[in-house]
Amino acid sequence: RIARPPRLPPARRAAIRLYTGHFPFVAAELLDPDLVTLVLLRDPVERTISVLKHFKRLYKRYHALTLDEIYDDPFVFAHFIENHQTRMFAVTAADSPEAFWSNMSYWATAALLGIGPPPENDEQIEVDRERAVAAAKESSVDERRFGVAKQQLAKVDVIGFTEQYDEFIDELRRRFGWWPSGVNTNAKANLSRESWAEPAGLGERIAADNAFHVELYHSPTHLGVRPSEPHKPHTAFTPAPPRPRPSTRLASASVT
Repeated sequence: RIARPPRLPPARRAAIRLYTGHFPFVAAELLDPDLVTLVLLRDPVERTISVLKHFKRLYKRYHALTLDEIYDDPFVFAHFIENHQTRMFAVTAADSPEAFWSNMSYWATAALLGIGPPPENDEQIEVDRERAVAAAKESSVDERRFGVAKQQLAKVDVIGFTEQYDEFIDELRRRFGWWPSGVNTNAKANLSRESWAEPAGLGERIAADNAFHVELYHSPTHLGVRPSEPHKPHTAFTPAPPRPRPSTRLASASVT
């Protein structure tokens, strides 16, 4: 949960070398403004199809549904699809995010996906799908939040693209000296090997429903890069200059 790392004792935080997960950008600022930040962006349509297959494969609630039926699930759409990547950069501390960009707790979110039960002694969970869907509207992306998202994206130290993962790794090796002997990038977890066909027209629906998400994915081109190469900070958004090989802690977020 996002609220936990800032509450860790200083000695414990000092010992941690890397934070990684599906974090909103604000989590790094809440934790330590001096963290070196890394992020992987993904094509919005490909990401959404992957999420739909992920839910169908892993969660009993969705096993029997088609991909477009899962897409039409109000809770899934509100919390995991609608401009999701943009929300991860658009939420602020005032939104009190708890899991992903949402102010719902992780286990409340999990319960609505049919996952559980929560760990013993965790918080009492009140599950109401309609209220959860309505609550998501509070952080819906509009022009103001989209502006925040672009400003936050410009602060990231290294931006990569899932579709160009090897190039992202090469940039980290070049910039920080990591994995001097090389690294195997072929090992991947949670791959979808099922033969589920993408319903006709679903890709077009996703692109139309997630216009901010699509634009954010391509916004690094405004920083002087394309989705085919890792981001190097550019003066268009006046981000901080690249840091040298870090001896400090890192924050990594995969926006999937």
